[in-house]
Amino acid sequence: MNSFPDVWSVVVAAGRSERFAGELPKQFVPVAGVPVAQWAIDTFRAHPAVAGVTAVVPAAACERPPGWLAELEDSGVLLCPGGVTRTESVRAGLETVPANVRLVAVHDGARPLVTAEMIS
Repeated sequence: MNSFPDVWSVVVAAGRSERFAGELPKQFVPVAGVPVAQWAIDTFRAHPAVAGVTAVVPAAACERPPGWLAELEDSGVLLCPGGVTRTESVRAGLETVPANVRLVAVHDGARPLVTAEMIS
């Protein structure tokens, strides 16, 4: 990750996508060959002010991560199981943030179009 230990990102992608009614939760559906949540995760990972990223995902995806998520974990993204509600998922993600972090950017993993400019 990057060299600013006081900034971290929590990308919350643990929802069940009940209204989406797809085979996969919407945050895992590929768009242009990349899962929706990965677009946001990659943007935060690439930002020079972000030291690290926690991806909050469904518990089953933590236990048996799909290939793309396992690759992100191997590259330093922390995986965290989400809760029953969005609030619980955000709280779980915040609990993974290192103690020296002063600023946390929480982002919805079903929103793939975050830009570096928005993060700044």
